[in-house]
Amino acid sequence: MLSKISELKFNVNKEAMNRKSKLGSFVSYFTIYTLVSFVIITLILLVYNWYLL
Repeated sequence: MLSKISELKFNVNKEAMNRKSKLGSFVSYFTIYTLVSFVIITLILLVYNWYLL
């Protein structure tokens, strides 16, 4: 009986860890994407201003 309860707890923890890692990878991808797009927008604005001058 006790081993069943501990097994159940372990499975629940495993599931939570899987969910956390998926969310973490999504957040890191989103951060990288935001940084890259920010750099690209900055470069475009710089080039645009340079052409205007």
